[in-house]
Amino acid sequence: MAFVVAVFTSDQAAGEEPTLRVGVYQNEPKIYWDPAHGPRGFYPEIIERLSQSFGWRITYVPCAWSDCLNMLETGEIDVMPDVAYSQQRARRFQFGHEAVLHSWSYIYSRHETVLSALEDLNGRRVAVLQDGIQHRRLLELAEQQNWTLQLIPSPSPDGVLDQVRQGAADYGIVNRFYGELHESVAEPRLERSQVLFRPAPLYFAYTDAVTDSVIERMDAYLAGLKSYAHSPYYQAYQRWLAQPHRPTLPDWVLWCLGILAVVLGGSFLANAYLKKRIAQAKASLAASKQRFHDFAKSSTDWFWEMDENLRFSFFSERFERVAGVPPAKLLGKTREETGIPGVDPESWRQHLNDLKAQRPFRDFVHPRVRPDGITVYLAISGVPVFDDTGRFLGYRGTGRDITRQKQSEAALAASLKETASANRAKSEFLATMSHDLRTPLNAILGFSDLMRQQILGPLGAAKYRDYAEDIHASAAHLLDLVNDLLDLSRIETGNLKLDLQPLPLSEIVSAAARTLDRIAQEAGVTIAVQTCGPEISCRADRRAIEQITLNLISNSIRHTATGGSIQVTLEGTAEGGTKLTFADDGCGIEPDALPRLFEPYERANPLRARPYHGHGLGLPICKRLVEAHGGTITLESTLGVGTVITIALPASDATTSEDHSEVDQSNEPGYSEEQRRLRLAGSG
Repeated sequence: MAFVVAVFTSDQAAGEEPTLRVGVYQNEPKIYWDPAHGPRGFYPEIIERLSQSFGWRITYVPCAWSDCLNMLETGEIDVMPDVAYSQQRARRFQFGHEAVLHSWSYIYSRHETVLSALEDLNGRRVAVLQDGIQHRRLLELAEQQNWTLQLIPSPSPDGVLDQVRQGAADYGIVNRFYGELHESVAEPRLERSQVLFRPAPLYFAYTDAVTDSVIERMDAYLAGLKSYAHSPYYQAYQRWLAQPHRPTLPDWVLWCLGILAVVLGGSFLANAYLKKRIAQAKASLAASKQRFHDFAKSSTDWFWEMDENLRFSFFSERFERVAGVPPAKLLGKTREETGIPGVDPESWRQHLNDLKAQRPFRDFVHPRVRPDGITVYLAISGVPVFDDTGRFLGYRGTGRDITRQKQSEAALAASLKETASANRAKSEFLATMSHDLRTPLNAILGFSDLMRQQILGPLGAAKYRDYAEDIHASAAHLLDLVNDLLDLSRIETGNLKLDLQPLPLSEIVSAAARTLDRIAQEAGVTIAVQTCGPEISCRADRRAIEQITLNLISNSIRHTATGGSIQVTLEGTAEGGTKLTFADDGCGIEPDALPRLFEPYERANPLRARPYHGHGLGLPICKRLVEAHGGTITLESTLGVGTVITIALPASDATTSEDHSEVDQSNEPGYSEEQRRLRLAGSG
């Protein structure tokens, strides 16, 4: 019923027919390419069922395993079946949430090198599937255990077994489905070790271009298929992956044996036959128990189980070695009864809710302090288990030791803190340096101004007057830069106190537009100021608002071609705040430059309307002044269309900036009020 509802809902929601390119590599019986029939195996059958249900078009692309993964990462294919999850792979492509299969790996060897424990791999030649999950896990084991391994990658599983048969490798590791199908089909025959390796769920992996809706629909379809016993999923599993049953005797033979037993004293034969069958069953059961015992013992993770009352009923041996907690302390107890000191309260609450709701969960992270005083971090995952009638039987799951990952995260946080401290030291240095530079610059400006105006008499040669003009212009430009650096460093070091007063914003914006009107007329650009609604005022610092407004209007003038226009709009918001919008129809900004524009010393693209000699500090200063008022600033731009900058200031009672030190922005030597405004407009 759940399967039918899931498929019907998905079909109703399907508004498009995507084409999915599916990678096919040689891994019979799960998936392989038959030159005569194309894609074959368990996965192609499931994918074809899916395409029929959703009306999707499927294109198959044959490739070697490692090539398939590279093509998935670069977007040359869309879907790759049969991929085990790992963090390294999760950075390359997307994964579905519904596991398609669960598998582990067998280790094969020739008769003279039979493996008895996983540690026997040390110092040996091991053949693995290139870039497979076994390949990566062996590299991790070699690093963790300080093993010496000679890994022999092969592009396909049949190449792995061939390496062992030919003596080029001592051991070969392949997935269990492929191993069971091929372990005895060629000579010399290989010996399968009782040591099982790397249990893992297998998922569909997707390129980043595949949308979440497609992945969710495929997950829902798989979950529906797996929800009842006679679905196409289990039919395909029996057809491709189930081990063939032993042939049973035909009925007529049984009848003959019965007659013969009656004639020859069949009770004796029947008894012997039954004893033999029972012995075989016991041996098979013992082998199965030993098999899964070795599986749990050799795994680098551990396994756990809960019963229907959410009480722990099983832990594999590795749990105690990692966590330092004897399983006997936890068996028979619930999560609430065992408790976990030091766990994040929100994560703990969510974990308990998942258990009570019988939901699957993944990577519940918590610390454990071992008896030796070492803190380890564990990541626990689990799935609920139900019988055929839907009755809840408990949980089964795995655990991982992620202590190294947590240590790396802590080291990264410490590094970021150190970087922030270094950045603050830089800002304080700039503030000190800027003060020291302003004094000689003011002297240069003053004396060069006397020379270019010839206050004390003519200079003589006309070239000297030109030199004086150049000296004065260069010093003025350098003083602008020093003042901007001083403004920025004051803000970054926290030395900013805003004088918050009720201000008529329309008056300030109109005054800024009038200040820049002559510059705009010379550039052939018009400035329009519009106030929406009644008079708008807010509590703000006048000089800061002037600096922001002059800066943004002058930026728009620089980037707007002759004949263009600038629209400044002032309006209130529903929350009681204020919104200022600066829109121009200038040249726009290239998309790759947008994320960097509010960083110091970054400039817009070179495709501007006229020469621009700013030094990239205007927008960062504006951003920090807006944020000091508790507001936000956003920028949107389309190349060749124009740019829109929006400033949102909060309601008066939400502005918080009164804990900063005083900043005197008015005492700038050598500047009148009009010159001060024009200087603010020129810092970009």
